[in-house]
Amino acid sequence: MQVQANGLSFEVEDSAAGDASELVRPTVVLVMGLGMQLTAWPVDFVRALVQAGYRVLRFDNRDIGLSQHLDHLGRPALAGSYLRYRLRMPVRAPYTLQDMAMDTLGVMDAMGVAQGHVVGVSMGAMVAQRVALHAPDRVASIAALGETRIDQAFLGTCTNGRIEDLRVAAAILRGRRLAPGVRMIVTPASRAVQVAALEEGLLRIFLEAGCAVTVPGCGACAGLHQGLLGDGEVCVSSGSRNAPGRMGSRDAAIYLASPATVAASAVAGRLTDPRILQSDAEMLP
Repeated sequence: MQVQANGLSFEVEDSAAGDASELVRPTVVLVMGLGMQLTAWPVDFVRALVQAGYRVLRFDNRDIGLSQHLDHLGRPALAGSYLRYRLRMPVRAPYTLQDMAMDTLGVMDAMGVAQGHVVGVSMGAMVAQRVALHAPDRVASIAALGETRIDQAFLGTCTNGRIEDLRVAAAILRGRRLAPGVRMIVTPASRAVQVAALEEGLLRIFLEAGCAVTVPGCGACAGLHQGLLGDGEVCVSSGSRNAPGRMGSRDAAIYLASPATVAASAVAGRLTDPRILQSDAEMLP
């Protein structure tokens, strides 16, 4: 079926179509990757979700399949754009992942879904994460079958800069180095925390891993200094706020996470489950 969302037309397939009783089921929204239609989702996978009691929505992204194409915007030079991205130069595109996240929310609105489990694959995983970033109250859970690379990891401030938070991060960073191209900033919550971290050797672990340790306080979370984000940059932060422009550019993305996730992501260079890096002796409760 065709629906209007975010000012565009989208082709949507709804497992509850024709059966009003299924509309009350919890909904799973499937977001496909680059250049792939909704039909790329394995039929057995969709059927298993339905049999498990879910309503399943899948749709063609903009510019693909039966959804609206934006040919008038021109075809992007992918090779040149990729090179600019790798060189950390600004990349201008006809639309962004944020636009596609708004498409997903628009499809949910059009289908009467107030909240759903959002599953994305490849590029769709990045779109799914942007949906959760923009409207966390609309996302019951998220499964990202792909990766989101980061430019900066921020640990500390008043929210997660306690000594126990620094211990958790240090346990993951001990003996490891930050991923190439990733910067990590550690800001203890207070001078007392900073002194304790110094006495326990945690600051040495952070410095040897390649982190920058700042004076105690708000740090980059306040968006004033010590780690401002540039256009298009991605930060994983243990802070308490991620509103657009909170840590610098309004075009930057801020993902809120636990101290363990921040540290693990800094090592991997992408949003990462810390359990992947933690040894049996380091596993958190």
